[in-house]
Amino acid sequence: LFLVSANPLPDEVTRSVDQLEVAQRRLDEATGRADEASEQAETRQAVTNQFALLDVDVILRYRLKSGALIDFLNFSNDVRPKRSPLDMRELALQDIALRVVTQTFSQLSLEDVLSPQGSALPTEMRNRIQLAFDDASTGVEVVSVAIPALRPPGDSVSMFEELAIDTQNVRKTLEEARRTANAALAGMVGDADRARQIVAIIERYRELDRTEGPDAEATIDARVEAERMLRDSQGLIASFIASVRSLRWQIHMDARRKTDEVRGQVGAFSAAPELYRERRIMEVLSEVLQGVRSKYVLAVDSARTDLDVEMQEPDTGLNLREYLDKPGESN
Repeated sequence: LFLVSANPLPDEVTRSVDQLEVAQRRLDEATGRADEASEQAETRQAVTNQFALLDVDVILRYRLKSGALIDFLNFSNDVRPKRSPLDMRELALQDIALRVVTQTFSQLSLEDVLSPQGSALPTEMRNRIQLAFDDASTGVEVVSVAIPALRPPGDSVSMFEELAIDTQNVRKTLEEARRTANAALAGMVGDADRARQIVAIIERYRELDRTEGPDAEATIDARVEAERMLRDSQGLIASFIASVRSLRWQIHMDARRKTDEVRGQVGAFSAAPELYRERRIMEVLSEVLQGVRSKYVLAVDSARTDLDVEMQEPDTGLNLREYLDKPGESN
């Protein structure tokens, strides 16, 4: 966590701080504390890389709140600890802000933290830090909170990238499957939401049929409701039901027509059964033999029958002899 003052410090103060840091660094090198501090820093970094879930850089910009100078001075002193670039007041502000940042990240899932939506996360963090500063009467106003770096620690970045890619592929697959399902449902009943309602009613009908029986009033009502919704839909199922009902009525009307026709011939059959039978046979023969080219009538004994048949072959082309002049004919 980096604390940055919103207003630039005077050049004299900046040079004094730089001189103190240089003097402190030289003193640490002379006494051997620099190597020890470096080893401690490396140890802390190794532990962080091994157990930390996030590597975050948070830049907090603040300024003195208007009319809160007394609170700012009473909050802490300006004593600077050894080997520390910050004084006690800045360290206290840093600890408060770091506590809020840690609590904020701990309340979010890892996916939400690594995939923030716009400026929602910095804005929420700024509001929480400001509330914590106000509770501690620091006299400080938070100007802005920026998160320039937000990534997994160490060498695990590549694994998180693969996880993000796989997550996006899963979402893509789910969206495509959902779109295909909605298109199929819309084609079946005209609307995906209506299809889900019909499925719920059918499931309710099956449950009532299993628990209360097929003859129960509730079961019959559920079945009628499901059939009504299927008939009233504008999809493929409604079209199929309409075509089946049309075919059913066609078969029914054909059967009634044949029945009426047979009933109308009962009187003629009762009056003259033999004549009726012969007439029906002749009608069948006329219908069947209508497309037959060769017909044979066997009415008498073949021994007393003399058939005189002249076989002629039809001309397939133009007969020129009919157009030639015959002897004895002149124009």
